[in-house]
Amino acid sequence: MADLQPAPIKQIPMHDGKSFLPPWVRWFQLLRDKVNTITATTKRIATATYTVLFTDSVIFFDTDSTAITVTLPAGSADYDYTFKNVGSSGNNITLVPNGIEIVEDATIYDGESFHLRSDTTEGWKVL
Repeated sequence: MADLQPAPIKQIPMHDGKSFLPPWVRWFQLLRDKVNTITATTKRIATATYTVLFTDSVIFFDTDSTAITVTLPAGSADYDYTFKNVGSSGNNITLVPNGIEIVEDATIYDGESFHLRSDTTEGWKVL
């Protein structure tokens, strides 16, 4: 992700010769710093179980040696994950929701890809 760099902000001169930054400037600087620290990850998993992390983004699952059960995190507005079953042995990936959430099409077969998005009212949906 490219570093977000704001345009230079002009300081407001004060009557005593000092300058002043509007309070909202610091808030935007903190937000920019937080956004720049979030990184999505791509992983390759070949174990029988995996719990998806909020920092995950794209996950390749190698199901050649075993079927894989994937536990999704609690749904939160607009979380996206892409899952790919790169296996060719007939083993599947089973998606398990957190708690009572709903997962649309909860099985990923050999060669299939799913892009899931969380919706706090509808559960996990395949896009």
